[in-house]
Amino acid sequence: LKWAGVDAMTRVVDVGCGSSSVAVDAADRYGFKGDVVLLDVSERVIETLRARHAADGRVRCRAADCRDCRAEVADGSAACVVDKGTLDALNGERDKRALMDEMVRMTREDGVILSVSFSAVARFLFLKRETARLGLDWRFRVVSEGDPARGHSAIFVSVLYRSSSASLFRDVPFEDDALTRTLVERMERTGSIVDDGSDDEGRVTLDFTREEEI
Repeated sequence: LKWAGVDAMTRVVDVGCGSSSVAVDAADRYGFKGDVVLLDVSERVIETLRARHAADGRVRCRAADCRDCRAEVADGSAACVVDKGTLDALNGERDKRALMDEMVRMTREDGVILSVSFSAVARFLFLKRETARLGLDWRFRVVSEGDPARGHSAIFVSVLYRSSSASLFRDVPFEDDALTRTLVERMERTGSIVDDGSDDEGRVTLDFTREEEI
């Protein structure tokens, strides 16, 4: 957001935050001076967060259904909306699409949605469909120490923003790395993150814990 020129007086919203402090940490790291809104469906979680952040005047903790947060967050008021595993926690595409609609509704024209999810082909394909449906640009990266085909765990990180604001993010660094390219090609070709459709002898994998492959 700093690279894109978004002002520091901004709002960060974490939907389905759970006990995570990722939105508060992001606001601290990038110097945002606006409010941080933490939303979760569990009133017990929200009470815990209120106690934890009682001394921080920026933080607002609210119990809310992530599929409809209109009572808590106004249209187009957030510069950054964070989804850390909330899409993974919802059952059914209807609910997941409702969350996507809500995140877009809350996000400013020049804002971004940051989605962190499990490394599931279904999630990759869902976000691919949704970005097309919602008219968003999508930057995607796999974060892992090596290829899941070698047993490494991985997470998917997606940065979504309106196509109409793409020029603001054209020069924002987002590394196009070999592992991400390998897994995207594999998922689109075979529908798997671990099986590339070849026999073991011909399989090309990346393992960053093996010196000869770094």
